[in-house]
Amino acid sequence: MIEVLANHAHFVEVLAKLHQQEWEPMLPWMTPEETLAEFQDHAQRATFPTTLVAVEAGRLLGSASLIARDLPEEDLPGFGAVTPWLASVLVLPEFRGQGVGSALVEAVVAHARGLGVPRLYLFTEGQEGFYRRSGWVDVHRFVLRGAPATVMARELAR
Repeated sequence: MIEVLANHAHFVEVLAKLHQQEWEPMLPWMTPEETLAEFQDHAQRATFPTTLVAVEAGRLLGSASLIARDLPEEDLPGFGAVTPWLASVLVLPEFRGQGVGSALVEAVVAHARGLGVPRLYLFTEGQEGFYRRSGWVDVHRFVLRGAPATVMARELAR
């Protein structure tokens, strides 16, 4: 089942730790305190910005967020005003390869569409194939901290 984090606020601290561990090398400016504060904020709202969580039998399987901006302008020039972004798609290792990530992405897409968002963005380092399979297209390639990355977009208007 995929629901808003606001319905599962008890996962906030766990999510903050998991996300900090996963993305600290790519996003070194994001402190543990900022990560925790972001999830605490998302746990207070069900619209935007927010985080969706995949939960089964009371266990956290993963999460994905809908946020206003994903990278600072200095890391991705020209995209500072582009919004909103699918971000922080994370599936716990023991649940990967079971469709949880795809379900989370589609849930965020549906949520954004329900809010009237016409186009959704993301950036990824190496997961382009995963996103292309569900209709995302490359918009811009760039280098982030020495690694190739891609901005992708998906049209949501019906």
